[in-house]
Amino acid sequence: MRPFALVFVTLLLFSGCGYHFAGQGGHLPGGVSKIYVAPINNLTSEPYLETKLISRVTDEFARSGQIAEVFNSAAAEAILTLTIRTYSRQAISYDSQDDIAEYDSAMTVDARLIRVKSNQELWQQRISWKSSYSVSSDKAAQDSAEAKAIAEICQRLAEELRFRLLSN
Repeated sequence: MRPFALVFVTLLLFSGCGYHFAGQGGHLPGGVSKIYVAPINNLTSEPYLETKLISRVTDEFARSGQIAEVFNSAAAEAILTLTIRTYSRQAISYDSQDDIAEYDSAMTVDARLIRVKSNQELWQQRISWKSSYSVSSDKAAQDSAEAKAIAEICQRLAEELRFRLLSN
């Protein structure tokens, strides 16, 4: 029985079952292979969020190698549109003098994948992420802490977007 077990295990290892972790080996919705990421629409009053987010999204797609991004909508099979719906900054903790000690920054993005030829919506999701940072009496340090929180939010949103697109 031993030789049979060895052959069976060997066949299982080399044949593969097609299993993959969600978001790690999936396919884009609708079977599309090439997408164009449209300029991001920022509906908030916070400036430059769209620039920071598009940079992280395109870097994430390129780094992962799982999504073929084209930089011309005419060459794409689908267009990914992203709309920044909200950006908020909210106090989450206070010190003993009742001054703000920590903030939460949060962003919500609507994402849609539209097939170019038929204008059919293939996929849509609302994605949110938040990050906390400490308050500083130094205005420059405070602004830097918020900028780092925004960068983290944009990175996490880009990762989550890739994961959800490939998970269908």
